[in-house]
Amino acid sequence: MSAWKALIDRIAGTWGIEDQGGFPGEPLRQTLDVVATFQKPAVDGAAATATASTKGNAVNGITGSFTNPFDYDLAIIGFTISPNAALTASATDYATINIETDDGADSAPVAGLSVSTTVALPGTGTWATDVSQKVNIMRGGTKGVVGAGTLLPSGGNLFVSIAKTGAGVVVPICTITVLLRRV
Repeated sequence: MSAWKALIDRIAGTWGIEDQGGFPGEPLRQTLDVVATFQKPAVDGAAATATASTKGNAVNGITGSFTNPFDYDLAIIGFTISPNAALTASATDYATINIETDDGADSAPVAGLSVSTTVALPGTGTWATDVSQKVNIMRGGTKGVVGAGTLLPSGGNLFVSIAKTGAGVVVPICTITVLLRRV
């Protein structure tokens, strides 16, 4: 257990909030979470159009960016997709949205947390306009798949990529908000 986690658990226990939300100290930890926001400002040109790993900055169709400015590591603990239009889920033709990290030293990005637009869990199912999709597998939920890159080191960068399977699916304009926590 890290010294940071031990401190939070102790403070939470002192305040009597040690087991709200299913995790010890969760309400206190949430006050210290960091968010990174990315936008996908255009609808895919075709269902098979993928989005390569990008830090944002309007490269590969994604805007926004995040580099860990802290002297400590952050962990990806979830993300939310807020679509501006509907998307129909499919078991065979779908998109996979990946939140990726690197080490800040020009290494290749590694998937940390992903979700597919498939019908069954851990996929999102069909999207409705302006109804958020919460990828919450790291917090006891059912949506999302955990990869090897959940840790974002000091100086490390977040990336977003969208892969397509089968014929793919058109991913609408959306905002992707990544939830990060100090570890």
